[in-house]
Amino acid sequence: DGSSAIRGGIPVIFPQFNAFGSMKSHGFARISVWELKGISSDLPKGTTTATFRLTPNELSKKMWGEEKSFIYDYAVTVEAPTETKPGLMKIESTVSNTGKEVFGFTCALHTYFPVSDITQAAVSSVAPLTVQGTKYIDQLMEGKERGDKICTEKNNEILFDKETDRIYLDVPKFLQVVDKKSGLKIIQETDFGDTVVWNPWIEKSKRMSKKDFDENEYKEMVCVEVAEVGTKGDKISMKPGEVFKRTVSFTSSA
Repeated sequence: DGSSAIRGGIPVIFPQFNAFGSMKSHGFARISVWELKGISSDLPKGTTTATFRLTPNELSKKMWGEEKSFIYDYAVTVEAPTETKPGLMKIESTVSNTGKEVFGFTCALHTYFPVSDITQAAVSSVAPLTVQGTKYIDQLMEGKERGDKICTEKNNEILFDKETDRIYLDVPKFLQVVDKKSGLKIIQETDFGDTVVWNPWIEKSKRMSKKDFDENEYKEMVCVEVAEVGTKGDKISMKPGEVFKRTVSFTSSA
């Protein structure tokens, strides 16, 4: 009915991540109806692209104000695998300020990944890069401000044995979700600056199960979300006429 987002796939978070502002958590984009602008294919390259567009609607005007004018284009490209390289999915997010006023925002692509067993899954960078030493905001810590919850990653990989809700800041360009049980690796390449890593674990899953999430589903999923969040306020500020563009691509290997 549009009142809440789908828990799966890649919900688009815009123009507010979480409750870091005055509007409803995660903003309006993920609960809005987008327009399909077109589908195109390049047969020699084996690619197909679908482009979706979001412009001001009743929900955005109610939550963000009548004066905000924008175009958000979301293009998904799927590339078929070949004998020499794996298949690929690429997402391009493009936000244009088409109004007369400056506006700011935070954003994320709330990507859900399946895993065989969360206790045997890990998120890490691709060698020779490492997540060790990367700063992150632990959203489970007490404190009102993001800046009050900054920690430093001590390990080479992020493992899961409890509820995890972290915003990693200035992450390496390449990250990977490693399913140690099945051997599957999903590699993420992006120019988004931040990445959110989330698993609700046992107690939160039980609370969520009253709405739209089975209480045992946490065992077979992890969210690794490219984002622009930062440590305070709106990380991205756009003057009239400016364009914000970020890209993320995913490949897999076993």
